[in-house]
Amino acid sequence: MNRGGPSGGASHPPPASAKSLESVRLTRVLLSLWAGYAGYTMARRPFSVARSEIEEETGISKFASSSVDTAFLLCYTVAQLMYGSYIKGRYSPRSILLAGLVGSALCCLIVALSSSGLMFTLAWGLNGCFQAAGWASCVTILTPWLASSERGRIMGIWGTNMAVGGILGNVITSYLMGRGFSWRWAVAADVVILIAVAVYMGSTLIHHPNLAGFLSSQQSADGLTWHDLTSDDGHFTVDGEFVPRVSGELGNSKAANGNATAAGPSSVGSGSEGRLSFGETLRVPGIAAISASYFFHKLVRYALMFWLPYYFNKELGYSIVAAGYMSASVDVGGVLGSVSAGFFSDWYAGGTRRAQATLFFVIGMAISTALFVVMRGALVGSVAACCFVSGLTGFFAFAIDSLMSGSYLQDYCERVNVIPYLGAISGVVGGIGAAGSIASGYLTVALSGASWNVLFSVLAAMTVFAGGLMWTPIRAEMMTPPSRKL
Repeated sequence: MNRGGPSGGASHPPPASAKSLESVRLTRVLLSLWAGYAGYTMARRPFSVARSEIEEETGISKFASSSVDTAFLLCYTVAQLMYGSYIKGRYSPRSILLAGLVGSALCCLIVALSSSGLMFTLAWGLNGCFQAAGWASCVTILTPWLASSERGRIMGIWGTNMAVGGILGNVITSYLMGRGFSWRWAVAADVVILIAVAVYMGSTLIHHPNLAGFLSSQQSADGLTWHDLTSDDGHFTVDGEFVPRVSGELGNSKAANGNATAAGPSSVGSGSEGRLSFGETLRVPGIAAISASYFFHKLVRYALMFWLPYYFNKELGYSIVAAGYMSASVDVGGVLGSVSAGFFSDWYAGGTRRAQATLFFVIGMAISTALFVVMRGALVGSVAACCFVSGLTGFFAFAIDSLMSGSYLQDYCERVNVIPYLGAISGVVGGIGAAGSIASGYLTVALSGASWNVLFSVLAAMTVFAGGLMWTPIRAEMMTPPSRKL
């Protein structure tokens, strides 16, 4: 493995130590992206936490506030589906991430200054478009930095940003409202935080190992050297940054010489990853089943994420501030769930059966969701009971999400030899999952109107059904030997 500065026209950087790679990966990639995506998830929460007060002050109906959620999720879905076909490859993932953070900050500011359902809906819908820039770009950036043997635990730990961001979104808004600030100031606080995160990420993030003078994990596995990645006349730049000259032709020539496996289109960091249309993505074996399962998992998770504060406040009689704090236990459980899922999936069958590992968490999710019905009496007047059930549900929900959108999806794409298209596939899987989230708002309103127990029972049943949809990828996982190229 080689490292070197791209400055001074050097085409063959001096060797680098593994320690320097680990340092760069931790400080300039993992921590930078962790903070960035935590900011993304934080920016999704303030409207949900302040929903009751917004309805009371502005006079918008419960249906209108649900439409705000639906606008967010609809735009989020469409933008994610467009990611692989139109967005990825036109801009660097680093630029896409930064644009999304700044855009979300702008949308939060618009919400804080608005008073009508229409403006809330438009601003939050636009926020959904910007939010779609987050996960697929992060996965695209992280993949070349991670080897298969470490993917589960690193993605599990890194994936805690989803839950921590949610905790911050709930707690900051609840705290400021509890201290006497209006919901407008509470929402506006997110704007300052998001801009600060964008500045930090923009000044630290390196979005591909080659930009720091390192080989990617796949380049190393393919037996490439730094000399192989550079042209005879040195290097060139993309978006003003150093990128070694490498392409599919390089990999093909090496394969033809019998020296290595073809590098393929994933060997370059910026602008060379393949793009797939929506239809082409769903024709990849197993991706349609994974997407359908993720649809129902996202529906369940977003129904809980967006509506538990409302449930605790309106149905169980807790104050808005207490409801906001209690609903944060979902995300506290999510931190533990994400980390546990990563380590468990690496341990189970040596990290070669992540679909089966995910199924254990699906079973736990169905049981924990049903506890909202079974323990209904205990939840009234017991903050501890509410936090326990919410935290347990969050543990399993975030474990599933972390695996299905992270290490499990990465491994599966590697197994069926479509890793160069991971960004496009991640966008489609995430987009279809977000489509399930769209239904969560109206489904919650409709079913909770009859009974909240009916709602939680249906959510538990949907979780079981989503687990059944995983049979196709589980079967493929059992019949296909795993690849260890990354």
